[in-house]
Amino acid sequence: MTRALLVLVATACTPAAPTGTVDGADGTAGSDGTDGSDGTDGTNGTDGAAPCTDFGALTAEATTASLEHWAGAAPPEATVGLTIDAPACDHFVAQGNPAWLVPTLSEAADAVSITVDPAAAPSSGVHTGYVSLRDADDPAVVAEIAVTVKVWAPPAGGGSPKVLVVGIDGLDGDELDQMEAPHLARMATGGLWTHAATTQLEAPTYSGPGWASILTGVDADKHNIWSNGGYGARVTTWPSFAWRARQTLGLRTAAAIQWSPIYEIAEADAWDATATGDMTEVADQMAGMLRSGLYDVHFVHLDDVDGAGHATGFTALSPEYDAAVRAADAHVGALLDAILDRPDVAAEDWLVVVTSDHGGVANSHGCMLPDCQTIPLYLAGTSLSPGTLAEGASHLDVHPTVVEFLGLDPADMDLDGVSWLTHEVDCDNGLDDDDDGATDCDDRDCADSEACWTCPAEELGSALGVDLWTGVADSGGHFEGYCGGAGYEATFAWTAPADGWYSMDTTGIYDDTV
Repeated sequence: MTRALLVLVATACTPAAPTGTVDGADGTAGSDGTDGSDGTDGTNGTDGAAPCTDFGALTAEATTASLEHWAGAAPPEATVGLTIDAPACDHFVAQGNPAWLVPTLSEAADAVSITVDPAAAPSSGVHTGYVSLRDADDPAVVAEIAVTVKVWAPPAGGGSPKVLVVGIDGLDGDELDQMEAPHLARMATGGLWTHAATTQLEAPTYSGPGWASILTGVDADKHNIWSNGGYGARVTTWPSFAWRARQTLGLRTAAAIQWSPIYEIAEADAWDATATGDMTEVADQMAGMLRSGLYDVHFVHLDDVDGAGHATGFTALSPEYDAAVRAADAHVGALLDAILDRPDVAAEDWLVVVTSDHGGVANSHGCMLPDCQTIPLYLAGTSLSPGTLAEGASHLDVHPTVVEFLGLDPADMDLDGVSWLTHEVDCDNGLDDDDDGATDCDDRDCADSEACWTCPAEELGSALGVDLWTGVADSGGHFEGYCGGAGYEATFAWTAPADGWYSMDTTGIYDDTV
């Protein structure tokens, strides 16, 4: 399926005042003292009203508007409010130029909506046009809205594949649900996304194992990075996606990384160009690398969100964490815009990925619990259909998705992640989403999906009339928590009386239970 991303910015302009007048609608008899004739023909209206063809008969209430469209999603629409300053004027029309700009006036002519015809949209890049407004009975333009259109479209003939991976350190998926991130929302309308992806699941949720898994597509038992530090022990049997792109495919790679140990995790010969600095510096340097058009695969790492989480908490309730997320999101928007500034963008096929290495709880991470393991994952581009990622998505999926997009087959790489370019996206829609001959629960991709569970979703305990717990078998401080320290625990022995689902509620049993 083809698709296009279109961003519209509309600016109200003031044209030279046209000349001439036209008759208004038939009017009723005017009262004494009105301007012009006796009011029987209604041509002039009330005192001081301008003819419909004069500038000022119609004015735009907003000077700018922005829109974005990814083909396959709902068409974009920007609405500009209008004010009619001449009471007799109520038969205006709107026209778009070029023809793929489609304006529609409201019935009362108090607003104009502007959209784009996706079938006629131009190639990727920045384009301009305008919408003109005039009286239905006269060609003179009374108002004009200048339009700038940012377009992402699949290139004719397939084009050359290009990739941008954005890593936002410490971006918690659950917290992101409660925050404003408009540029990530841009990606969500035109690609696959979820805020409930998982990290690697074998090592503690430190940055070292997280970024190693994002780069390599395998869990810690394969890449052998279990904490921060000791990166010389990394098993290179599973190289990074950047190394595969550069050494296997001969593509040019670039990285701008705020947390420099990532350079130790990746291979020394994975990059053609590198940069470091604070968050703004690395984002700006990556924007420059993108605009240059010199590179094919790009990776940028932004670290301020993690820093804010450690300082004030990994929570949307923290103003500092919220501000850091908004700043990182703004950099994502600037990087998307930088892609459109590339000299040959119209001939390029793009994949843009955003994910994180871990979430957090309180002021830390490292726990192997959903609070630390739940992260966002966005996959957008010129050759992806929009939708939500099914359950089971992981940052382990970044590597296989990227390398398949570049033309390699991840099935031969013994990876733990899966490519979402050929994946059953929805396990309950009756469609063969990845066109592999298997639909929904018949597809191996849906093995972990709740939609495909076969056990009845009912609680049998109360129906069977049996006690779930048979008593305390052991207690003491045998197990060390993920945050350190051996806490008290109680162990219960219980045998299910029948196959099925059971609800175990420990609320109120002890002061703090899991």
